[in-house]
Amino acid sequence: MALQQGPNYFIGKLGNQIGYKVGDQYFVRSMPEKVNRSKATKQAALDFGIASKTGRLVRHAILDELDIPPDGTVTNRLNKTLAPVIKLDHFSTRLEGFSFNTHTPLDKLLKKPPKLRKNANGTFLLQVPPQDIPQSRNTTHIEIKAIAVSINFSKNKYSRLKGETLLIDLQTPFTGAALNLPAPENDTTLYILQVRSLELVNRKYYDVQNRKYYAAEIIAVVPERILKPVGKNKVKNLKKLLPETPETNKTKTSSAKRTVKNKRTTKPGSKNAPPGR
Repeated sequence: MALQQGPNYFIGKLGNQIGYKVGDQYFVRSMPEKVNRSKATKQAALDFGIASKTGRLVRHAILDELDIPPDGTVTNRLNKTLAPVIKLDHFSTRLEGFSFNTHTPLDKLLKKPPKLRKNANGTFLLQVPPQDIPQSRNTTHIEIKAIAVSINFSKNKYSRLKGETLLIDLQTPFTGAALNLPAPENDTTLYILQVRSLELVNRKYYDVQNRKYYAAEIIAVVPERILKPVGKNKVKNLKKLLPETPETNKTKTSSAKRTVKNKRTTKPGSKNAPPGR
């Protein structure tokens, strides 16, 4: 791996070399003459491809909702996070704690972590404790934004749910905040919290544009609700749980009456009589 010197940079295949970008830098490496791939290597490559497709879906669902520029490593970090667990049930829970700005994690701005509580109606309440939030010299306000997105990984689609934004005036002490978030849907639901510093100039808010003072992180993941099919060995147990219809009750009653009648009309010594004790 070597650093491209410029002034012209390239990404992709060029002769026997491959150019690629990591963060803000461009690198180049030589293509191998021959690649011997084992069965495990081929499977790992297939899993990584699935993880890459899944990571792209997550990025499209979230990045447009963020007001901060994500760092240049988001794509690679998402793929590396998903690749080892892509085949596991509820693999999406591994995304909890994923940061969109590695330079400033959320806990550097919110020293006291927010708490997500579930309400009786299924919605969530995000509580941010009172605290001093780090700020730049020009910062006049802090914006806290809660985002919720629903993702269907099997159908490769997503929807953005209703979120909430809170603006904090730094001229008064921050006494805590509470933001309402929608209830999770049947698909996987991701909850993201964004914090950024703003400057008020001529009645307009401007982003401070300093990566030390903004952060965004996936704070919670609610997996999709999976309805598993009932196997043959579970049909009998399932029937016990189902309510009996009037017709079924009638059939059972008639059958019971016939049994009792047969017992009463059977004479001792007859062909159908039960053996004596």
